[in-house]
Amino acid sequence: MSELVCELLGERLMDRDQAEVESSPLGCDGRLVALYFGCSWSASCKEFTAALADFYSRFKQGENGDKLEVVFISSDEEYKPWQEFVGQMPWLMLPLQDMERKCPPCRSLTRVLVETYRKIKEMGQKFEIVFVSADRSEESFKQYFNEMPWLAVPYTDEARRSRLNWNFSIQGIPTLLILDQEGKIVTRQGRPAVLNDIDCKEFPWHPKPVLELTESNALQLNERPSLVLFVDSEEEEFEPAKQLIQPIAEKIFSEHKAKDEDPPLLFFVAGEDDMTESLRDFTNLPDSAPLLTILDMSQRAKYVKDVEEITPAIVEEFVQAFLTEKLKPEPI
Repeated sequence: MSELVCELLGERLMDRDQAEVESSPLGCDGRLVALYFGCSWSASCKEFTAALADFYSRFKQGENGDKLEVVFISSDEEYKPWQEFVGQMPWLMLPLQDMERKCPPCRSLTRVLVETYRKIKEMGQKFEIVFVSADRSEESFKQYFNEMPWLAVPYTDEARRSRLNWNFSIQGIPTLLILDQEGKIVTRQGRPAVLNDIDCKEFPWHPKPVLELTESNALQLNERPSLVLFVDSEEEEFEPAKQLIQPIAEKIFSEHKAKDEDPPLLFFVAGEDDMTESLRDFTNLPDSAPLLTILDMSQRAKYVKDVEEITPAIVEEFVQAFLTEKLKPEPI
């Protein structure tokens, strides 16, 4: 783990006083490492930073305080606003001069995507990838693009790159959009789709109404409110749990697809693993299962349905009450 951390983040990071620290200890003793991607000019980042700092301080004071570290990776281009922003952070950070060559999720996705691209081409599918760079220099772009077998928008065409980011409302990287032949979005979740389908059996990855919550798709919880049904970890528990929420999930997806809109709610089934345990801890949820919840991370709110038995009718009633704003939120 230490070698992987050093490979992704480099051998040295900075602390809140901007003093150099070694990154290798992050991979020891079963620690979890949270990579926080953000920037100083985003109001939502500033709001989230304050919330994360509060959680971080409380967590560090607990019995497992040494089991988590946060590393901030900025998309700022200027030193002064970056310096002022990181001054508010109690965790570690990647030095600004290292940012343009360090985007661990980008590198990880690219390695998988190269193999995915090869497999889809061998399947005879009509498919192409176009890389839209967020690199800060043409030299960095050329070095990174050299690893890719597909096409790219020229780095010098900044207007086109900016227009694409604007048109598709790109909020962060890496983002992998899948478009159909008419240019309509098949899915915005190309990244978790690719990572969860190494054999490309589900290409072109049309969105599923109900997903199993995994490390690769958990970031979707931050995009919009999400219904999460927590169940026991046994494999046989997942399919019955999916059937409980499938009817209302399909109904909502169909209604909004007809309007060419994104659904207002995502649907997940979560088992028992380290990631799910961390999610329960972060949202202050009980350890009981099954447990029916709606998590709204952007509003730092949760909704919990405390019933002895969960049925499709109860799930639909719970969802409709949320969508019509009849539920009282609890703070996360």
